[in-house]
Amino acid sequence: MIASDFIDRLLYVQAKRRPANRREEDAVMKLSRMARRRAEGLAMNVRGCQP
Repeated sequence: MIASDFIDRLLYVQAKRRPANRREEDAVMKLSRMARRRAEGLAMNVRGCQP
């Protein structure tokens, strides 16, 4: 799925770039978690639409 590839790339870029502090790291984690959940939901919708 293209969405998961995008998220893997996003997480890889985030892993390479070290956050400045704890709070930013938490924000990054929350964002990536939201993005992953959203992409999984989109993937499920796409799969559900196809017979």
